Amino acid sequence: MIASSPRTAVAVTGRGTPVSPAPECGAGSHGVRERCGPDAVNGSRAENRPTGSRDPAWVSVLGAAPEGNGHGDCPTGTVSTIDSTISKRHASPIRRRPPIPRVLALLLGVVLSAAAVTVPRAETSDGSGTLLIEDIVIEGAVKTTRETVLHNLVVRPGDAIAPDALFHLADPLVDRGIFVRASVHTRPGSAPGRIVAVIDAEERGPQLRFGLGYEDLTGWYLIPAELDFDNASGHGETLRAGVRFGYRVGGVVLEAGRAAGPRGGLFWRARATAETVDRVYFYQDTEIAHPVRRGGLELRLGSELRGGTSLFGWVAEQSAEADSSARIYQKNEEEGRKAGTEVPFEDLPPGVARDLERQHLTRFGVGARLDRRQGPELLQHGVAGTVELEGIAFPDGAFGRGLLDLRGYLPLGRGAAIAARTQLAGVGPRAPFYERLYLGGLYSVRGFPSQSLSRPQGETHLASGSIELRAPWVGPAARPTLAGLVFVDTGVSWSDDLAAQRLSVGAGYGVRIRLPWVRYLGVDVGFPLTASPAQEAFHVNASLGWTY
Repeated sequence: MIASSPRTAVAVTGRGTPVSPAPECGAGSHGVRERCGPDAVNGSRAENRPTGSRDPAWVSVLGAAPEGNGHGDCPTGTVSTIDSTISKRHASPIRRRPPIPRVLALLLGVVLSAAAVTVPRAETSDGSGTLLIEDIVIEGAVKTTRETVLHNLVVRPGDAIAPDALFHLADPLVDRGIFVRASVHTRPGSAPGRIVAVIDAEERGPQLRFGLGYEDLTGWYLIPAELDFDNASGHGETLRAGVRFGYRVGGVVLEAGRAAGPRGGLFWRARATAETVDRVYFYQDTEIAHPVRRGGLELRLGSELRGGTSLFGWVAEQSAEADSSARIYQKNEEEGRKAGTEVPFEDLPPGVARDLERQHLTRFGVGARLDRRQGPELLQHGVAGTVELEGIAFPDGAFGRGLLDLRGYLPLGRGAAIAARTQLAGVGPRAPFYERLYLGGLYSVRGFPSQSLSRPQGETHLASGSIELRAPWVGPAARPTLAGLVFVDTGVSWSDDLAAQRLSVGAGYGVRIRLPWVRYLGVDVGFPLTASPAQEAFHVNASLGWTY
């Protein structure tokens, strides 16, 4: 059985996602060879080439060039000098000074010789080795506004940029779906060290996509069809309409919005949904799936600030209605219960049966996120955290919800890394069972079935912690093809008396394999170290991506 956690859908698009660092001159760190010499600044091009996958490992192959060899092929920045030794004559005690013209000629020869073997660097406006972008010109774009292009770039006119970074100037425009592909070349500016960056772009049209994802309490789902009208008006907005189906969820989703730029700024998202979700809980040693129909509209607004900080808020109007019956989700051979068998209303848990009437929910929330993580995959280091507070009102009353999620990452060397996570969450006692908290399963406490460590009606408080030791098995640590991990998870959920609850602990191991369009697909095998409601010695979970 597969447990659940919030994950983002992975859509297959016609574009790649280059995230590799800019290679140095000559042979790049990922097999890229860049054109060097005078035309590395003015005249050379770097293209983002779609490969039909979202694998961030793909890179563009630029013009091949030889390694720097001191003959003008690649700037080295070193100054070669010529050591001239004038032998002294000991045959005569009289030291004769060379004629002044000969001395001047010798010094002039040394200077000219050094200049001849020194590779000249591109002139800069401030001597720092960077270039000043005097202007950014967009060619090939018909509907996309200049403001949209600048909003999605890391640099703006008037900023300085390293020559190598010019090759990646347009990457965000492709990564964010503004253009299908984009290439960059330069023109001389008004003075030495100043350039005009020219972006040759090809705009996107409507696309039909499919994808795969994982979401909190709904598990895996497939997006068999999604119409993508991103950047339809030329203002960089997202506009998507699709359906999704999984073994716990099915419905339609409409979404529109605009992301913040790489330099931060405002972002917004509007989302409309209509779907049925199976909420899973344990009752009398049996795993039960209870259908809940829900739908509504949510508007989220926020701003990304400096230092990896984001502030956001949301308002939503939703409806929810739990079905009057449920079904057995996993068979229980000891009790003679078969999967798919209906659980009628009179056999439902009392804490669930009371929440079956239709509810209209109005939600208001605020949150903040801090993300100081740096580096790719197992080389990632730093911390990240999220805090959210929400108020939910319905006709019979109201309740609140709060969440604190903290994560830390520490590389250990030789590709090994430690990742840790802790969560604290709470919800008001008037919350219906489908708004309450459940413990157990993937992204929670592995080694136990999904939501099995909480009562059928859920709990009002939850605390959990996890730690993983990760290491690459095949491929580089920055982006391994195959990686392994060992983990220890622990957690507790409660509603009234925390002291009466027992801490649950699970441990185990897992593998992650990198695939072209889903990034990482994995399997975790967890062993319960404390009492489990399920009669099993271990529990296997499938994972999309890293657990956190």
